[in-house]
Amino acid sequence: MSVRNSQPAMLLTWSISTALSPFSGLNLMVSRFAGKSGVQTGLRANGLHLSILALIGIVIISYIG
Repeated sequence: MSVRNSQPAMLLTWSISTALSPFSGLNLMVSRFAGKSGVQTGLRANGLHLSILALIGIVIISYIG
């Protein structure tokens, strides 16, 4: 992976880890409003969406390189 490809890859991994983390500010706020735990909000609700997003991002990054 070249330097040019490492920046989008780092951005992709950061955004996915932030959305999946049950301790991120957004997930804590949504879990509070929904009355669910942070794990249910972060992993269960966002898991499939972010898995698809990760695959699309990997394909795009591979295509760029």
